[in-house]
Amino acid sequence: LAQPTPNVTSVKKLFFRQLAVPHSSSEATANAAREWMEEAKVKDTSNAYKKALATGTEAKKIREPFEAQLVDKSTAPGQRLRAYKNYIDFEISVGMPDRVAHLYERAILEAPYVGELWRDYGAYLASIEGGRSDTSVSVSEQFMRRAVRACPSSGALWSLVLAFSNSTAFVG
Repeated sequence: LAQPTPNVTSVKKLFFRQLAVPHSSSEATANAAREWMEEAKVKDTSNAYKKALATGTEAKKIREPFEAQLVDKSTAPGQRLRAYKNYIDFEISVGMPDRVAHLYERAILEAPYVGELWRDYGAYLASIEGGRSDTSVSVSEQFMRRAVRACPSSGALWSLVLAFSNSTAFVG
């Protein structure tokens, strides 16, 4: 079967968005965008791509000190958790909820036994949920269930769970 031809405008927008987001492969993304433009015979919009790449590069530079602390695996676990917390606080101040959630997930992968980390993440999700839900179970409630399965012995986490719900939805 022949693959459908993607909408050129949509692909351009996707490349612009990818280039404007800080990530480690931004140069490779820029090269892919240039190659695609040549193959698709898209009018040269190199200034727009350069601007988007500059935006992403600048955002990446701001985050490099945080990432450098996390790359160093010789850092003591307590210091790594503090580095994650500082990075999370930065992303919260910038107003990037997706990046905050991503950082919490990275931290939890490294320290799944730290109940306070789960508690803080759950409180953050509850604070940004704002009435959103998927079916009848809220994102926060789904998270809380996951958290207590992963870290059932944390008093800090259980106090959040109990404050979050008067029901026994999280038990069992």
